[in-house]
Amino acid sequence: MDWARLPGMLVPPLCAGCGERCDPAAPVCRDCLWRLDASGPVGGPPPTGIDRIMSVADHDGIARTLLAAYKFRGLVGLGGFLAARMADVAPGKRTEPRTIVPVPAARARSRLRGIDPAGDLARRLAGHLEWPHEAGGMKRTGSGRQRGRARSGRIGDPPKMRTLHQSPLTVLLVDDVITTGATLSACAAALRRSGARRVDAVTFTHRV
Repeated sequence: MDWARLPGMLVPPLCAGCGERCDPAAPVCRDCLWRLDASGPVGGPPPTGIDRIMSVADHDGIARTLLAAYKFRGLVGLGGFLAARMADVAPGKRTEPRTIVPVPAARARSRLRGIDPAGDLARRLAGHLEWPHEAGGMKRTGSGRQRGRARSGRIGDPPKMRTLHQSPLTVLLVDDVITTGATLSACAAALRRSGARRVDAVTFTHRV
């Protein structure tokens, strides 16, 4: 008997997207995976200061459900799947490596959730791509709250960022979702002030 499969036989694994039974080796069923593939990848004009940005999918349907499961339902293990999908679309994947830098989280939100999504995804992404990873090199100097604000407020009053040392020359910024691009632009400006020459970005979802 294959004892490694016993837990899945007793309690069938459920898809993180639709809740239906799925392969014990995969967190997402084939139907949800097909829907995810059909909704991306998403590129488009980058925010100010970003040379190129790519996202796995639109912030809708299955992609939004998976991201919510990861961030709000405690399915932290899903981060490996999300990061692997981000690695597939990351700018620069077929050229030279970039130093992976996560968008810094507001401390209060990280404590409330018990996870820093951008930081966790950046660490996992670095493992998939085998690129250098720099955590903690940039911080928010204010509360920087963006969630729940109108688009005009996000753009007109972006979070304040600063780097703690000289930036790498080429950077891949990582965040879980892009909405207006204000946060990514603030990060790019801080990185460029401290020496970065190219700043690309990758997110799991793109919210229009």
